[in-house]
Amino acid sequence: MQAKAQHVADAIADAGPSATLLTTLAVIEAQINDIDQQLQMCASRPIPPTEEEVRDFVYRSILQLQELLVSNRTTLIVHYGAIR
Repeated sequence: MQAKAQHVADAIADAGPSATLLTTLAVIEAQINDIDQQLQMCASRPIPPTEEEVRDFVYRSILQLQELLVSNRTTLIVHYGAIR
């Protein structure tokens, strides 16, 4: 869109002001502003995780917990008694 606006601006510079070219440039600039606003709105909203991402997170967390429990088995037995 920026390139398109530049081409129209170049045409205005070459041919002189024309109602059609000025209107075209205004429309293109409005479209650019709309796109910029939409991009800003998208950037400000976090993207929710997918079901697969949540599943992977939970799975990794369970594995980490399992590793922690296994690696600290002696500590757990001392503090909490025998593990059944």
